[in-house]
Amino acid sequence: MLVLRLALRNSLRNRKRSLLAGAAISTSFALLIVFLGIGDGVHEKMAEIGVSMGLGDVIVEHAGYADDPSLERSLEDTEALVQKLERVPGVVAVAERLRTDALVASGTTSVGVTLSGVDPRIEPRVSKIDTPASLVAGAALSPSEKARATSDLPPVVIGAELARTLGVAVGDRVTLTVKPLGGGDAHSGAYEVHGIFETGVHDVDAFWAETALADARALTRADRRVTMLAVFTRDVSATAAAKAEIERVLRGLPIEVLSWMEAAPDLYSVIAVDEGGLYAMMAIVFIVAGAGILNTLLMSVLERTREFGVLLAMGGTPGRVLAIVLGEALLLGLAAGGAGLGLGLSANYHFATTGIDLKALMGSSFETSGILMPSHFYAHLHPGKVLLSSAVVLGLVMLGGLYPALRAARLEPAEAMQHD
Repeated sequence: MLVLRLALRNSLRNRKRSLLAGAAISTSFALLIVFLGIGDGVHEKMAEIGVSMGLGDVIVEHAGYADDPSLERSLEDTEALVQKLERVPGVVAVAERLRTDALVASGTTSVGVTLSGVDPRIEPRVSKIDTPASLVAGAALSPSEKARATSDLPPVVIGAELARTLGVAVGDRVTLTVKPLGGGDAHSGAYEVHGIFETGVHDVDAFWAETALADARALTRADRRVTMLAVFTRDVSATAAAKAEIERVLRGLPIEVLSWMEAAPDLYSVIAVDEGGLYAMMAIVFIVAGAGILNTLLMSVLERTREFGVLLAMGGTPGRVLAIVLGEALLLGLAAGGAGLGLGLSANYHFATTGIDLKALMGSSFETSGILMPSHFYAHLHPGKVLLSSAVVLGLVMLGGLYPALRAARLEPAEAMQHD
């Protein structure tokens, strides 16, 4: 207790210098909290958009399908698999999908696309492709046979750019041609354009077509097969835990489990690089703040060299001197860190509730990895990162005080008492 009282008294000797050092610490810490919250909010939104554009938080597929995406490497009779996956903690939905390369044609124009057979009962809950929010014409696929296209043809929904390339509108007929399961001659079928969507993702809007899973199976002669099970968790932060549990549940089966990071490495690399840049910037800020702390405590020690010499001559131990200087650093870190934490959390709450309108700040929309990003983002700060950041800040303050403390503890009493 005596050590802390002495440390507090010494900290208040030069209040201006202590306030300047404290302001550097608290400002840096507050900025760290704000940037962490905004960064995590932006990155999670980017991941959510990527997941909803034909991926999933976790993807379950036949072993080897990623290297050879053919119908021969598809999953059969997946009802039992779906039931197992739905029981995994954190999983909110499992979508069966059958995907294959196809040629879509209208008149003399044809385009190579990805044809995705989906379950219309599940897909609107987990995807942004075939949903009322993304449709610019027509209607989404419906699980009801009575809500099919106006003709006897099976319905298909396509991207807006693809529709412009083909020169088709809702109600027009297109022909889909695929290589069926088992090989052999290409198989074609006539479809009616039931809806046209626009997601803002170029590759989806220009080279994507969706139809009901039953119709895709009929066209590809894939019977009860699917090429993937897309697993969706309560949020992207639960992906790692869900993947680990799914791998445990499905161990021993000829199945491969991928996270969205593995399935979409380009998007993940953008997020990783951006997050790395954020931490690099904050490291520079804290190096500057740490230098200020070192300077403050070193000047304080130099000014009290004679005082420390008297203390050592009167029987004070080097350990006591070391504790006094480190106590000053601890008090400075706790006070400034607490102020920075309060300021940072207050600012983060504002950005978490009001959000940031990037379109207004930047003057236009922007995209990354081919994905059009929303104009509004909200901060999302994880408690674990707050605790870790607090520990790092306090650790840096104590590290900054270590050299001045060791210098003071190593003083020779006789020499120190002669110091002016």
